[in-house]
Amino acid sequence: FFVCVFLFCCSFYLFYFCDFFLFFFFFFFFQAEDGIRDRSPSRGLGDVYKRQVHGKSNMEKNCPTCKGPVDSEGKSVVAPKASKFYNPSLATDALVLRKHKADDFHDILLVTRKNDPFKGALAFPGGFVNYGEDPLVGCLRELEEECSLQGKNPELVTVAGNPKRDPRKHVVAICYKVEVGENDQPKAGDDAATAAFYPLNELFKKPEKFAFDHYDTIEKYMVKAYPKYATL
Repeated sequence: FFVCVFLFCCSFYLFYFCDFFLFFFFFFFFQAEDGIRDRSPSRGLGDVYKRQVHGKSNMEKNCPTCKGPVDSEGKSVVAPKASKFYNPSLATDALVLRKHKADDFHDILLVTRKNDPFKGALAFPGGFVNYGEDPLVGCLRELEEECSLQGKNPELVTVAGNPKRDPRKHVVAICYKVEVGENDQPKAGDDAATAAFYPLNELFKKPEKFAFDHYDTIEKYMVKAYPKYATL
């Protein structure tokens, strides 16, 4: 009788011990699997943005520096104010020229800004670079959005980073020289009130007509590439 009682007690405790062990085994297994899935490269940036915008981020704080969420490549996507580092914003501009048919000068593609700052002033087609976007790609995208033109063969002109160039905040702008079809005509869209080609020789030495530091970029580039503009 005592042997039977002893065996029954042993089997009873062994049964519950196995249940306890299996419960924790599967619990930690599925937790680890969820963590791997969250950090998988297949999860796009759109998922990260969606969670951040709605304030329901379920991503682990994996960034070793800022302890914030990371994108699909393991890079931090924490907002600058949530970190101890404050970084400038990045914008991109398109310098589009055409040989002026009447003389040896050029026409330049410019938009009239629809919004502040510099509302009503002339400016390059351009705008802010999206997260995860190559600035070169952003330049062509902004050109299409604001002027309905397909650009090609972008070449770096300059990087403008004066902290006072934009009254809103510190913005670094990368300017590319871009080609468009010879007979393509711009059509304003997005942040542009108008979009058109202007005779550049008529706008030279008139910086007050331009937004930001765009006239400085035009003058420096044209004088270097085409010395005849230095005589205007």
